[in-house]
Amino acid sequence: MAVSKVRRVTSMYPRNGKMKDHLQSYNYLPELTAKLKRICRRPLNDGLLNQIVLWKVNRYAEIDDDLLQRMNLLAKVKPGMHTKAEDVLLCLLSCKGFNLPMATTILRFLNPDTFQIIDRRAYRAVYPEEYPRCLSTTKKDEKVRKDKVRRYFLYLDKLRTLCRQRGDLEFRTADEALYQYDKDTNRKLRPKKTSGTRQAIPGGRGHTEKEVRAHAK
Repeated sequence: MAVSKVRRVTSMYPRNGKMKDHLQSYNYLPELTAKLKRICRRPLNDGLLNQIVLWKVNRYAEIDDDLLQRMNLLAKVKPGMHTKAEDVLLCLLSCKGFNLPMATTILRFLNPDTFQIIDRRAYRAVYPEEYPRCLSTTKKDEKVRKDKVRRYFLYLDKLRTLCRQRGDLEFRTADEALYQYDKDTNRKLRPKKTSGTRQAIPGGRGHTEKEVRAHAK
């Protein structure tokens, strides 16, 4: 029987003298940490509670006021005009913790008639394939971000076409229906590094490289 190696860790007990140095070096989400420390013994609300949870799991979104204002303007973008969100999406994808599923979730709740969530379940419910690696990569360089945005816009175009063709799928709630369809039909999500064929809703197909190149022009 193989014996697993146990990593040796170092405890501070009973050593003395340098814990203050460690405390001075502490720099975990400094702005949010300072804000949360100020709420000591004050009543909690939903907003503060969620900030504490996000602080603990290191998922707090730090977005400046200028980007927030530009995001709010997208609430008025009309259906089919989703490409107007390109600059905002590129900025969001450059922020820590943001990939397409998170960025498009924000836009979807801001304006569900124009934007819908793209994630692993929704994608493979529309296309008979797993979520592509080019969309799940965490690289932040401009070329990668632009490719993600192009493919997301192609996805919205395809989704809107499917909604027109089918009488049982409404665009503003499509991501909810697609999520449940994939959960009921394709079941468990595969590990991200694997590939395979999945059952898409009738009419679904993948992007051709010609479509991707055409959309990039």
